[in-house]
Amino acid sequence: DKTRKPGTAPTPPEIVAQVIEKTCQPPPSEATHWTGRAMAKAMLGRWPSGHFATIYGTVIAGQHPDTGRPFAMVEPQMGGWGATPDRPGTGPLFSSSHGDTFNCPVEIAEARYGLEVVEKSLVLATQTPGDHAGGPGVKTRYRMRGPAKLSAGLSHGKEPVWSQNGAPPSDCNTLTIRCRDGAHYRESFVSGLNIDAGDEVEIQTASGGRFKNLDGTSDQ
Repeated sequence: DKTRKPGTAPTPPEIVAQVIEKTCQPPPSEATHWTGRAMAKAMLGRWPSGHFATIYGTVIAGQHPDTGRPFAMVEPQMGGWGATPDRPGTGPLFSSSHGDTFNCPVEIAEARYGLEVVEKSLVLATQTPGDHAGGPGVKTRYRMRGPAKLSAGLSHGKEPVWSQNGAPPSDCNTLTIRCRDGAHYRESFVSGLNIDAGDEVEIQTASGGRFKNLDGTSDQ
């Protein structure tokens, strides 16, 4: 354990056994999400609260409205990480499930894919008295300049990011499609959805989980 501070005893084998047992509980498809929470329960304040916990793969494909060339934007998303007993959460960062992943600048995305990035902003965690706040998520709005197809998938769309020590949970990841005729709807998974010029795709990742401060002080 290279992250352990000098003088800190290793995690006892019986605690390791408890963590492994909890991560093997059903549903098996949720093992990535359950691992951190199982570690937090077993290690009693030595593990951060939950993070936004989704790759949130987003694909928008079509023809560039200016050049006519086909394009495919394949993009994961960044979100908030959890607080600890000592500090607020960090972020936005990619999730623990991502590999060697990069964030595309807004100007490059607009030039390469021929869409408009209307908004890219931080989603700050709601501050509650006596808590370390989770790290911020990100809100991104793409406005289409031509027809395209959207495929995207996220987790933590209904179950909010978990907090610790009695702090309230954080928020959820969301995907909202806003049509130019005023209609809008939310999805967790879409595949090959037709979107038109003037439609907006709004992606919002959750902030990290909170941690209730034992001394009752809040982050400044």
